[in-house]
Amino acid sequence: MDKLNQLLNYLWQDKWLILLSLALAFMSWQRIHRTIGYETTLSQIPLELIAPEGWSILSSSLDEVSITLRGSQEEIRLLNKNNLRVIIPLPEPNAQNEATIRFSKTHLLNPSNARLIRFNPPQVNVSFDQTAEKLIPVKATFTGHLREGLEIVQATCKPAGVKVRGAKSMIASLERIETNPIKLDRRPASFMETVGLSFPDTPEISSDTQRIDVRIEIKEQIRTRQFLNIPLRVLNAPNNGFSIALVPETINLTLSGAQQKVDRIRPENITAYVRCDQLDASTTYDLPVQVDLPDGIILNNTEPSVIKVSINSTP
Repeated sequence: MDKLNQLLNYLWQDKWLILLSLALAFMSWQRIHRTIGYETTLSQIPLELIAPEGWSILSSSLDEVSITLRGSQEEIRLLNKNNLRVIIPLPEPNAQNEATIRFSKTHLLNPSNARLIRFNPPQVNVSFDQTAEKLIPVKATFTGHLREGLEIVQATCKPAGVKVRGAKSMIASLERIETNPIKLDRRPASFMETVGLSFPDTPEISSDTQRIDVRIEIKEQIRTRQFLNIPLRVLNAPNNGFSIALVPETINLTLSGAQQKVDRIRPENITAYVRCDQLDASTTYDLPVQVDLPDGIILNNTEPSVIKVSINSTP
């Protein structure tokens, strides 16, 4: 016990020397740890800027940043840039609506024990604008083609407009929001589709509405076609012994209808005629021209629509 007391007394007499030695040892260990620690630089870390209330970010000098971290070999090996986030709450803008923010370690959300060394670049420049809302009309867009003979008559968006928020100057320049392209290939008839909206590629513009319903009405294309010099026929001519003269003997027709149906019509298959039953001889009549047409074909014009018919006895 006496020896132990003597040892404690000896140590107590040199306590300051002992404390100094421990401090030097700790500092040496820190320097050695830093010297033998590993460093790595991770690039393309997304930068999340949080604007103050009532303001929107108009522009930013950076969308992403590189960071350099130091740690043990195991800490560096386990680093995953997908788990790292750089979030900066922005202060109120100055009179020029601008701010320069220098990065600090408080901006980095880092679940690992690796130590932050630096950001590159070390700061970000931001400009602001007041936040505004605007109701903007929606326009449907399309990709692909309908089969020949079909056309879009109308595309109705529901809702017809969406409320968009963002920087006042950017919102003011927006005239419409387009839908993601709607595929038309192999569409035989009218249809409805729920489709996403294509907002400008900027985080400063947002909307609570992300998808809308679009009703697309499809119909056969209407084609108008003219047929010239169609011969006239006589229907229900009087008994034998009479000759019938038509002036003129041909007419011109203008027809319209679905493109495919109109394209299939041949002049020789058109029946144009006048009815000559119960007519007296040696008399001239003005009779209307009649035309038989397939279903779905509309007669737009007949030229002339009335012809002179003369009935005479055969000598």
